[in-house]
Amino acid sequence: MTDVLIAHTDRELFDWLLGVINPKNGAGSFLTHLAYAALCADPENYPVLRPVLVAMALKYPNYAHLERARAARVTAALLKE
Repeated sequence: MTDVLIAHTDRELFDWLLGVINPKNGAGSFLTHLAYAALCADPENYPVLRPVLVAMALKYPNYAHLERARAARVTAALLKE
């Protein structure tokens, strides 16, 4: 069995997506809807959305649920892609 990449198994973006949909963080409607779409995407469509999600996570890193040190490591990993 091969690993299937969906939002819930994406170690680099899942916490950021949760931060975006958290109403306390005040993300705009476009970003919130994009995050919800990613969280609902099936294994066939998630890889299509992922490059956009990476770009948005780099543009809006403040939505990350992660502690600062881990967020910095995730950002560095995303920049290497």
